[in-house]
Amino acid sequence: MGPIENTTPRILAIDDCTVPDNITTIPSLLDSPELYPGPVTEGLRNYLYSRGRLWPITLGPAQKLSQARVQHQDAFLSLSDQLAQLGTLPLAQRFPVLAIGSNAYPRQLYDKFHGAGIEDSLPSFGARLHACQIAYCPYVAGKGYVPATPRYQANWQAIVWLQLLTPEQLALIRASESDYHLVQLDPACSLIVEDSGETIPDSYLFWHPEILAWPNAPTPVLAHRNIDPAQAITHPRTQADLLRDLASFHFPQLGDLATAKISPALLQAGGGRQALNVLLRQKHGANNELPAKAGRIIAKANSPWDPTTKLITYDGSV
Repeated sequence: MGPIENTTPRILAIDDCTVPDNITTIPSLLDSPELYPGPVTEGLRNYLYSRGRLWPITLGPAQKLSQARVQHQDAFLSLSDQLAQLGTLPLAQRFPVLAIGSNAYPRQLYDKFHGAGIEDSLPSFGARLHACQIAYCPYVAGKGYVPATPRYQANWQAIVWLQLLTPEQLALIRASESDYHLVQLDPACSLIVEDSGETIPDSYLFWHPEILAWPNAPTPVLAHRNIDPAQAITHPRTQADLLRDLASFHFPQLGDLATAKISPALLQAGGGRQALNVLLRQKHGANNELPAKAGRIIAKANSPWDPTTKLITYDGSV
């Protein structure tokens, strides 16, 4: 089977959702921030993204990621062979990086990689992050949504994605996550691939030092899906509902709440969005204690990153 080519678009059944294999046809968060983290993200677990297209990945119990297979209609090709045919780096030379929200949304990947001039093929696998939750941050991002961050929380699990990134891909995504620290996860917060049960050591994630918390509330505002100590899946506030919640705390700058879109003035550099974020952090920001208990900071937010930093790849080499 030859390299992936742009053929006639098809609708794929991947895991618990259906999605076009040509993901330029699904909404961009630039246009629809109220859809954060992405309208198909929750059900989309194992897939190969390449050049604006998707292919399902299959992985069986007790298999290693190197044994995964890429599905092409009724035929299969090993993931390792597929990456080789695409002319990109093999799994063993990639960095294991968590995606907790929009970076697992294929259209967000397209928006970040398109036109960047780098090879963008990357596999994503559904995973569980132990001793962590996913919570909202106390600010509105430039694309108009309130983003999320992992936080340490014993006896909880977060439903996340493992992405295997090349050095160039990691550098590009790190540049797009300028408000986040790049953190190496501590073994106390184990990362386990859902379908195979494989534990991935020495993985990395993007972490924000603040979380969103309501006044007098004992817990942060949780985002996406988490698994509580009783093994129940939580279904937290949607992005649209969250923006309405914030408006109820007297933030009229949030704009048209009927569609949950941020008003254009907030998106102007140096404009109202920055002022709104100062207020959000003052009124509803709380410290996020991930690295002290669950990892070490590799690169701080908004700081230069030395590309020669020694990171551990999927096979344990540097």
